[in-house]
Amino acid sequence: MTKNLLIVFAFFILGAFSAAAQTDRGRIMAGGSVNLNIPTGDGDNIRQSRLEATPSIGFFVADNVALGFGLPISVSRYQDDGAKLIRRNSSFAFAPFGRYYFGAANIKPFLEARFGIQRFKNYESRPGFLGESTDNALFVGMGGGIAFFLNEHVALEPKLTYDAYSRNNTSSSFNFNLGFQVYF
Repeated sequence: MTKNLLIVFAFFILGAFSAAAQTDRGRIMAGGSVNLNIPTGDGDNIRQSRLEATPSIGFFVADNVALGFGLPISVSRYQDDGAKLIRRNSSFAFAPFGRYYFGAANIKPFLEARFGIQRFKNYESRPGFLGESTDNALFVGMGGGIAFFLNEHVALEPKLTYDAYSRNNTSSSFNFNLGFQVYF
């Protein structure tokens, strides 16, 4: 009985140390996140949606501190049947980030800050008008999440972020993202 308890304790200690090693200096993380936004309450004639996927890679420059970049790609659609208006946008961005993890367990909270530049392609169709255009936006964001390590190398990462954009005017949004990371 005592021998079994010692074996269980040894596996517990090894598991705790392997979890701590996931965010040690010199490690690499690669993965991404997905954000789906479907607003509600727009009325019977208006439908809109937005999907963003962000592949990313990060390098641990110190224990629990990662620097990296993401490449957010998004598509959105806005349709107002009453006004016979359709808008479609697509975008691509370059977004450097910094992330700090807390703790040394299989569940690690983290804080993240990011900024970048985003390139938009816009399409609009309404009675008497059909047009395409491109423009750019600067953005800055911050947020936090939790890395749930499924094993030594894989984590699911839900996070909540706040982003501010400067594009023709200033706007901001809260976003819930679900991420998946592999730690090497």
